[in-house]
Amino acid sequence: MSKLELLYAKSVEIIKKYQSDFGLYIASPNFENYKFCWLRDSTFIADSMNMSGNHKSSRLYYLGINKIIKKRKDKVENLIKNYKKSGVIISNNMMPARFTLKGKQTNTEWSEYQLDGYGIWLWGLSNHLEITNSKELLDSEFRESVDLVLEYLKCFWNKPNYDCWEENGNKIHSSTIGCIYGGLNSIGSLRGGKELWDFCQGMKKYLLNNCVKNGYITKFVGTDLVDSSLLWLFTSFKLLGGSDELMLNTIGKIEHDLLNSGLKRYTSDEYYGGGEWPLLTSFLGWVYVTLGRLKDAEKMLNNVANCFDENYLLPEQVPINLNFPEKYHYWKNKWGEIANPLLWSHAMYIILYCLLQKERNNEG
Repeated sequence: MSKLELLYAKSVEIIKKYQSDFGLYIASPNFENYKFCWLRDSTFIADSMNMSGNHKSSRLYYLGINKIIKKRKDKVENLIKNYKKSGVIISNNMMPARFTLKGKQTNTEWSEYQLDGYGIWLWGLSNHLEITNSKELLDSEFRESVDLVLEYLKCFWNKPNYDCWEENGNKIHSSTIGCIYGGLNSIGSLRGGKELWDFCQGMKKYLLNNCVKNGYITKFVGTDLVDSSLLWLFTSFKLLGGSDELMLNTIGKIEHDLLNSGLKRYTSDEYYGGGEWPLLTSFLGWVYVTLGRLKDAEKMLNNVANCFDENYLLPEQVPINLNFPEKYHYWKNKWGEIANPLLWSHAMYIILYCLLQKERNNEG
């Protein structure tokens, strides 16, 4: 077994180990503030289980979230009704971004008003049902929860909310729009019909009109900065694809501003000094696979492989090429060592590994 194969196997093992009986994946078992399940992280984790053939694990996760959402039906319907009547958003009433491993609300101080995770959940569920030839469950087991999330996202998709890093709650974020676009478009593709497709085209038009400067997509409305989460628009959610000039310009800008040996989040990132994130490096590798740049994708996979520790654990970030070295010690003193393992990091390694294996098999 090669090193890359071993790390793949260990990553699958770690993810399965830290899935709760309710089906939810913990963000990090060794980092106090991350001992919850985030929709964002966990749906990508479930997708890695799909790609690695562990469909039972993925199904358990989607069924767990399904139960959580259905229990909130009355609250969400009242939320939407009150918003349409008053035009006022009460952020504390929005659907939760994270849960305990038993599917309860966490009641943490962090804002729950993050829309991206629900778009990602729809996208991941669509993938799972398609891969497992279970599309009929979309209109039976998952119908109530999917319809509820669709109405929720269609109502609030272009309103300011916290981004995928749980920051900038007063901004409209390109990656969040991309996540919601990906979710609605995926469900629309499975169900058929024109209504969701038309809605997605409206979202895309909004993004192109409001989130593009200097020929590339920006982090949020009103800035010229980029963010590595923009890569999701080209990989998972396919808002743009192929050799689209805007896509290539955005990738080039991200490479120029944020890529050293691995990829950073954004230029002003101070969290633990603002180091390189293996999960984002894997996303860049995914982009390279999409573009046919397989040698570059393999370089990213090897970069991530070098971030594993001696116990085959992969952290949230590695403190090299820091934006703000002094901030590393600030966060270490405040919260302890960098989260390790981060299950999302392991998931993205699995996904990139599987994508490259598929390409190798096609070449053979």
